[in-house]
Amino acid sequence: MSQALRLAITLSFMAVMLGLSIVPGEAQDSDSFFIWAVAATPTLLQKTLHVLFYAVLTVLWAWTLEVMQSVYLRLAVAVCVAIGFGILMEWAQIYIPGRFGALGDVLLNALGAFLGLGLAVLLGSASLRRA
Repeated sequence: MSQALRLAITLSFMAVMLGLSIVPGEAQDSDSFFIWAVAATPTLLQKTLHVLFYAVLTVLWAWTLEVMQSVYLRLAVAVCVAIGFGILMEWAQIYIPGRFGALGDVLLNALGAFLGLGLAVLLGSASLRRA
């Protein structure tokens, strides 16, 4: 798969995450079904999705950055990009009606990034054994 396509997939996933992060926390009568559905998502599911999405994001960045020769650098960059994006999204939510940035969510994002790191290492190890 081309590097450009890998990057497009990863950036598209980030765009979906951005879209979910900037939805107002309280739906208004005139809002779409999508906004109502996001606003009504139970807290436990929201917190679980933080971990899941940032794990996937880290794996995607590790995959996208496979052109980097150093595996350690690639994985470090993937984790840093994911955590940095999580911090940025929490900061942006300060300005969204009905939303707020939370340190707890930043920690969940980081947990997801580190779980994604572990998954990326496992996936990389499995692909090396097949080669």
